Amino acid sequence: MTSTIATVSFFVLALVTMALQLMMYVDRAKFLRTLKGQKGLFSLSGSSIERFGTMMQIVFPVKLQIVTDEKLNKLRESAVKTSRYWMISLFVTLTFPIILFKLLE
Repeated sequence: MTSTIATVSFFVLALVTMALQLMMYVDRAKFLRTLKGQKGLFSLSGSSIERFGTMMQIVFPVKLQIVTDEKLNKLRESAVKTSRYWMISLFVTLTFPIILFKLLE
């Protein structure tokens, strides 16, 4: 019974983490594409290396540039906030079921 509870909690937390990861991708893409002036997800303008760099900044939660514009700053804050939520959720997803299993054993 304890393994079932731990497994179900892991799957629920994994679904929440995946939803937060998708939200993180959207927020980071919105900020970076607005900052760099790119249009759409598959923009053909500009160099392919620049587009690849933008995609890597979207996928991997690395430090975002600091901006002074109010609109861009709000987009950046939103992207940073969802990145933090995703990292916390990932940590909880990986540790909570193990702790729960050990406590219920």
